[in-house]
Amino acid sequence: MNIKIIISATLITAVAAFGVIHHLHGSDEHNHHSSSTATLSLNNGMLWQSDDHTRQSMQLINRILSQQGDIDSLDQYNEVGTEVYTELQNLIQGCTMKGPEHDQLHIYLGLLIPKIDSIREGRDLKVAEQDFKEIKELSAMFPTYFL
Repeated sequence: MNIKIIISATLITAVAAFGVIHHLHGSDEHNHHSSSTATLSLNNGMLWQSDDHTRQSMQLINRILSQQGDIDSLDQYNEVGTEVYTELQNLIQGCTMKGPEHDQLHIYLGLLIPKIDSIREGRDLKVAEQDFKEIKELSAMFPTYFL
């Protein structure tokens, strides 16, 4: 076999394996932390199709957020942030969406994740209060863009 073919095949295999590993273990594509100038939009005036797993995870996140009574301490915001973050990781791990729908989900989660991280790791009560309010608003927006 030609040495160039062997080297090419090895490089292609290595790049493909790296892509799979990167995808499964925190790539910018699936950890949804990548910043983008893209904006969340509808699918030609229609909602984007989401998978069952993503819908169920977002419903659970909404439920977690709506069940919170009065939060009056940073520790409580941190706890709620951790609970929502855990479900968000479940959403990401089980997501099977592809194509433009998936791209829109990335944009949506790119808005949500920094706020979740902020209350989960926050050290300022006023910032946590504002970010929690924004998380609730963003979470409620999910059915505005996704089926």
